[in-house]
Amino acid sequence: MFLPGAVQPVDPQWVELQRRGYEYLAKLERLSVQESFEELNLLQQACACFKEAQRITPEDEPGPAIDMLKHHVGACRRMVELLDAMGEQAAVIAALQEAADVYGQLDTSEARAERDECAREIVRRTSLLRQRPNEQLYLLVTHFEQRLLRMEVECAPDSEKAGICMKLAAVFLRSAHPAEAAIYLRRAIDQLGTATVPADVCLEAAAHYRLGVVLAEAMGQPGQAIAHLQQAIRLYGTLGRLAGEVEEDCKAAARLLSALNRRQPPS
Repeated sequence: MFLPGAVQPVDPQWVELQRRGYEYLAKLERLSVQESFEELNLLQQACACFKEAQRITPEDEPGPAIDMLKHHVGACRRMVELLDAMGEQAAVIAALQEAADVYGQLDTSEARAERDECAREIVRRTSLLRQRPNEQLYLLVTHFEQRLLRMEVECAPDSEKAGICMKLAAVFLRSAHPAEAAIYLRRAIDQLGTATVPADVCLEAAAHYRLGVVLAEAMGQPGQAIAHLQQAIRLYGTLGRLAGEVEEDCKAAARLLSALNRRQPPS
């Protein structure tokens, strides 16, 4: 069982984050069968908790608990091994960077040597990624996914998480990956399912509109597209007067909906 180090800031939130991080690692120890994806998920959750705990360490404290840093960097190195085996090179680079940052906080000669080794490996792998356009895409995706994970740990507002999902969808759309874009648009919609603030309602409407376009024009699913376009128009209608780009999106959704309805065979 993993136990917190003896030196802790008094901030209750810091203590809770550290506790949750160790709890994820303890769950990892109790796994009867080491399944890579489940192991990776627990490691990512633990690292996100430790990272946030380090971020909020009060300035007048000597620094994060050494015990926590050691467990954090150990989890990072295990993530590197798992991700490498899965061929997720962009995510490997992100995990190496996180490990290097933690080694820098440990500030011992051994840790500095490990940090330098991580840096060399990051340079080597990044150079290889530049030769593979698809891997560059997933490097950007990994960056946004890490932000989402951190937001989960911080209990960030659903609208902020939905905004990141919309950015991820845009990345995939620009790279001609409509199925992946649809996944993140649905995640954005799920995050905003109970939105009442006008800005959040507008974001939800945009997600439905863009998902409708993807389903209709790239994925050949007009029936599902119609449902999302209808929902987009309904949500836009609750906002009253629309301005600029939002009004154009609403009109575009209505035009596409009309075209799809004309093409649908009568029931």
